[in-house]
Amino acid sequence: VMDSALSYIERPVDRVLVSINETMRSFTHEAWQYASQVANGSSVFVLGLLHRPALDNYMKQQRRIHHIEPKSSLPGISPFARVVKQNRSKKPSQQSEEIEEENENSPNSSGPPSPRSPSPKNFRRSSKKVKRRRQLNVSQPMMRRASKSVVRSVSEPDLLSLADEWDEIQSNVPDDINVDGVQPTGLFEDLRLFQLTVINFIMSQIRWLWHSIIAIGHGFNIVSLFSLQVILFPFLVLQSTWAAFCRTVVFVRQTLSWISDTLFNPSEYLSKNGIDNRTKEEIVKDSGYPYELHPVTTEDGYIITLERLPRCKSRKVLYFQHGLIDSGFTWLASGNTTSLAMAAYDEGYDIFLGNFRGNAPTSHIDSNISAANYWNFTINDHAFKDIPAFVHYIQKTKREELDLDPEDDLTESFELTVIGHSMGGMATIMYIIQCRRDGRWHGFKKAVLLSPAGIHKDSPPLARVGAPLIDNILRLMPCVHSLRFPSNFMRVISAKVMEDVKSTNPTRDLFTYIATMLIGGSVEDHSLNRVNMVRWVFTGTPVGVFRHFRQLISSNRFQGFDFGKKRNRKEYGSDKPPCYLDYYDLIDIPVYYMMGLIDNLIRPANVIAHFDAHAKHHPNKAFLKAFADAGHVEFTLGVSEEMTNVILSCLDDNAEPEPAVTFHSLHSESAENVSPPN
Repeated sequence: VMDSALSYIERPVDRVLVSINETMRSFTHEAWQYASQVANGSSVFVLGLLHRPALDNYMKQQRRIHHIEPKSSLPGISPFARVVKQNRSKKPSQQSEEIEEENENSPNSSGPPSPRSPSPKNFRRSSKKVKRRRQLNVSQPMMRRASKSVVRSVSEPDLLSLADEWDEIQSNVPDDINVDGVQPTGLFEDLRLFQLTVINFIMSQIRWLWHSIIAIGHGFNIVSLFSLQVILFPFLVLQSTWAAFCRTVVFVRQTLSWISDTLFNPSEYLSKNGIDNRTKEEIVKDSGYPYELHPVTTEDGYIITLERLPRCKSRKVLYFQHGLIDSGFTWLASGNTTSLAMAAYDEGYDIFLGNFRGNAPTSHIDSNISAANYWNFTINDHAFKDIPAFVHYIQKTKREELDLDPEDDLTESFELTVIGHSMGGMATIMYIIQCRRDGRWHGFKKAVLLSPAGIHKDSPPLARVGAPLIDNILRLMPCVHSLRFPSNFMRVISAKVMEDVKSTNPTRDLFTYIATMLIGGSVEDHSLNRVNMVRWVFTGTPVGVFRHFRQLISSNRFQGFDFGKKRNRKEYGSDKPPCYLDYYDLIDIPVYYMMGLIDNLIRPANVIAHFDAHAKHHPNKAFLKAFADAGHVEFTLGVSEEMTNVILSCLDDNAEPEPAVTFHSLHSESAENVSPPN
């Protein structure tokens, strides 16, 4: 009686648990789908308020996809699905007439069936296979093989009947299987799969407990076959209690282990799909280039790094310096197709990429230094301590590799050219001027400054309002010393969120529009949509650097950091920091100032001010190159072939002389090199 009762109860409870599991999974799937639709709808609404052309383009795409696009050119639809869509759009009478007409006029109707047009017997066999796979709820690869075999073995008139079977197969696919074959990429998909995993684990544990109770009941009832219940009753109670205790211990241990592996270590459940999880060295070497990482120690004890694409015997050396919240890897992130550093390496240059202090894996010789002291630096330190350390290390390395004597003149031994972007260009100017003021040689033969910072007379309203606001907020939080991702896990999370943003048209268009407001660039083809740089930015920028930029904007002066009168006298010998625009006569090398006409962060008027101040004293050494369709990051992430050719031509001493001011485009077919009117 007990066996019958347990068996009678066991199966219905199993069905109920399975039903609950499937219901919860279905509800979860629908909830995530609804959340995705809400996000897209909200993005479309905001996009319509901010940028009407992008909204119009999106609506045109939707109308074309759902209504008026030609059936023969539907994007992303297989030939099989296209034919099914065409057949479904016809009336039944029209379909039957076409089928009869095709059967009558078909040249193979009276002859033996061709391999692509099997007999009805083969067709029925294929249909049975599909139905059997559908009933077994087959996996995605099996469904694909089944669909391909059906397409190969079924003539066109029978496609409509198979379409229903295909829909049924698709409907039986578990929710966590991506039928389209696209691997999960963003955080959105990871969270959905994680939630499904939690549901599966909870329900599987409940079922495991239920079967444990049933197993204990069956074990207790085995003795009834020998009619020894009365004699062995105490032993059976003890055995059942021990079995229940052991199973409870196993259940608790499994649960705690799962919680520790997931809830307290969520990075293990983050899919590595959708983001490039390789190291910098792996990315560069996979592109076919050598890579080295060199530690460099500054005079105040910071251990900063130089990344290198080595050409040890080359006498042409390029030193790249990145900008704010960026890293040296920005010159390599776009790959060998648009990377300026890799293009220069192909031209025979020895490449060095500097990483300012604060960028990982920067450290300090004092392992016990406090966070407040470690992050206590400004752009002054970048210009007067980091760059000198880089230049000295490059000179020392090239002396050894080229077997130069200590007495040899380095200006005749090899050429060192610096390419600086944004803050890197600003720090380069400060370094050159300070070396000349101190009577020292700076070591550079030429400089190429891409959208250099420093002069901010024409700043966007957001910067004029946002800079003081951020500065005041940071002053209220003295425990915050830098702006950076607190851990690699948060960096990966942010990179996956970026993939979510770029995965749909509304969110991508909204992100692009906001990016163009902040840093400029083209809404239609923005460089941030090509490369996910989240993993390589915000590696460490101190509060002092942001405060320095706030001073530049509010004072309208290209000056050093204002420490206050007392420390200014110690650092500069005056109550106020020096204005470097007054010392452009000391810049004694050719400098190429490059600007983007749609750069909204360092606007063209600011770069022109650099050029004018230099050309005033050295008209033959100051050059200005304007790119009509470039924003701020197009000089690093979206370097086109035309821009690469222009920059490399500036480095060539044998190139034909050009006018002081030239205009260019990112696309060679529309590039123009003409002198502007006075």
